[in-house]
Amino acid sequence: MQIEYIILIVIILQFILMVVLFSKNRKGSQVDVSQKLVEYTQRLEKNETTLRDEFGRNREETNKASKDSREELSSTLRSITEQCQRQ
Repeated sequence: MQIEYIILIVIILQFILMVVLFSKNRKGSQVDVSQKLVEYTQRLEKNETTLRDEFGRNREETNKASKDSREELSSTLRSITEQCQRQ
């Protein structure tokens, strides 16, 4: 869910940058603006890939931490149950 919001924000920012670059086009050359758009698009794709990788790693870390917590809780509950049975 968060990935979609971030991607949407990045797309909106890309659109805003394109509008700004096109408005500056009146002052500069068409080739310069096109080149900058290509460079920006490449950076945007790289950032999107990086974000997806980071979110994937965060999900894996969260899943591992959750699993470790469940295992620790289960072990503690077993220990308490055994102590209660002995008494």
